[in-house]
Amino acid sequence: MHRGAAWSRYVYRYGLDQRRAEVRFDVALATTPAPSTHASTVRLVVVGDGSEFEPALPALLADVDCMLVGILHYGSTTEFVFQVEDVGAFADREPDLAATAGALTVHRSVGWDYFDDRVCPRENDWQRITDRETTERLIAEGADAGATHVVLHTLIGEPDRLRHFADDLVSAGFEAPVLEGERLFVRRAHLLVADEISLVSVMLGGQCRQRGLVYDGWRLARA
Repeated sequence: MHRGAAWSRYVYRYGLDQRRAEVRFDVALATTPAPSTHASTVRLVVVGDGSEFEPALPALLADVDCMLVGILHYGSTTEFVFQVEDVGAFADREPDLAATAGALTVHRSVGWDYFDDRVCPRENDWQRITDRETTERLIAEGADAGATHVVLHTLIGEPDRLRHFADDLVSAGFEAPVLEGERLFVRRAHLLVADEISLVSVMLGGQCRQRGLVYDGWRLARA
């Protein structure tokens, strides 16, 4: 079993009750075209957070030509996603995998579609990753995670389009943005919590794409 060295994660909400799901994924595979090999997907679905099952995988699949490409956690379920070259050898190990997991459901499909559709981050997910990494860095540098901070979001584009967007933001309850040439600065008070900041950054990014503008990220405003 191969597992890439560089992994990241993102969180999204789903369902009417906005349940939380977390996806961990192989960064190299998510940012390059899918290889022509390992074109069979096997998903191992276990009950719980998978924290005891995950460390056992390298030994259980030591001699199997497969790649662990993603881990999804939602509700009380964890899903381990593999791209497999040696399908027969993987199937031979499934009884041992099931015995270790306690309860295991196996799903199979062909190609890399599941990885592309369910594991790889979309544009909004990359923004959530950036927000999380930025908040983690700021806290490591000494920012107070429990305090409310003024976050300054920057939008770039043609001034008239920015001006119209600013009017819409004020109507939506935002503090009046500041327009400086081809940049619009949007202030929003947040706790230094990535999920909270992402609610705004993802919305602004989506609106920018629709309006022909560019969302250029955020920073903490100077006190």
